[in-house]
Amino acid sequence: RFVAIFGGSDTDPKHFSSLTSNDARTYAAGTQAFDAFGWFRASGKNLVFAGEPQHVQGVSITIPLAQQLGVTPLLGQWFTDEAGVVLSRSLWQRLGGDPAIVGKPLTLDGRSYTVTGVMPETFRLPVADIGGTGTRTDVWLALDRAEDAGAMYFAYARRKPGVSVEAADADARRVAAVMANADPLGHPAYTARLFDLRTVAINAIRPTLLLLFAAAGFLFLITCANAAGLLLARSVERTRDTATRVALGAGGRQLATLYFLENLPVALAGAAGGALASVTLTPAIVSLASDHIPRAEEVVLDWTVLGFALGAAILATVLSGVVPLWQALRIAPADALGDGARTTAGWRSRRISQWLVVGEIALAFALLAVSAVLSLHLRQ
Repeated sequence: RFVAIFGGSDTDPKHFSSLTSNDARTYAAGTQAFDAFGWFRASGKNLVFAGEPQHVQGVSITIPLAQQLGVTPLLGQWFTDEAGVVLSRSLWQRLGGDPAIVGKPLTLDGRSYTVTGVMPETFRLPVADIGGTGTRTDVWLALDRAEDAGAMYFAYARRKPGVSVEAADADARRVAAVMANADPLGHPAYTARLFDLRTVAINAIRPTLLLLFAAAGFLFLITCANAAGLLLARSVERTRDTATRVALGAGGRQLATLYFLENLPVALAGAAGGALASVTLTPAIVSLASDHIPRAEEVVLDWTVLGFALGAAILATVLSGVVPLWQALRIAPADALGDGARTTAGWRSRRISQWLVVGEIALAFALLAVSAVLSLHLRQ
């Protein structure tokens, strides 16, 4: 139910920006679609703990929002006043990983704080920066009222139960219109831009994942075409056997079931091999891409993935068996039992094989194009 609220422009639908603290307060007071609202700002901090200084990335956040996120710290609790600070798990480990660190003092930018909690490793706030890329935070502290001014603030809000993203967006735009009318010079063509927080988290990685999925899809189709060519050659050798089955009363459904059951073990073996390779390779890939993929630590090979692999195996069985089945059904039993049946079937299968090769080349070029686009996208 959480959303991110940005400033926008009526004249440029693609433009969105951070908020000023006054804008954030106006949204908090004027909107009616949310039951939680808060804002925060990221900045570098100089930390001193046990006499050891280091530079860390900090986020100053309004206390109500921190407490309404619904994420329980690994150790301790969220701060309740401006004297508390919460650490990330990685920073806690760099500081020694003391399980009794809650209640101990540290210094940030020359000011004394007390550690009130340590967050789980999976926790991210903000979930991404304004461009949608991953972000790392070491400490969270209460937004100082004396410093709660200026720009570069980001607001998160939680929709009330039953309130859609569209309704929340309309509510935020209504408040933005009031702000623009009240201060046309300070807010020229101003409006609100509201995004579901999941969209913000995956905004940068989504195109890359879609391109990877497209590349995998093209490779899958090429494999099916290869398998279809091999099965087509095999069906030529079985022309008389198939004709005999048809002459004895086998219909198209029986032949389709036969082809499906014969091809399914091959597809299942391939799916099992792919799943085994995924079990081996996924942890390594996740460790390399953890800074770029949101919630990468939650990427695992689960029953959903295995179910998808099973579905892909069944689809591969159907796709690779369609052409051989179509070829078999085109030959009349009387013709198939003749002396020239295999020659005729072989001539037809060669023509179909040529079309399969043309299709494979086309898919290969499509795969090459997708790979080029993906390479350029990753370089940006």
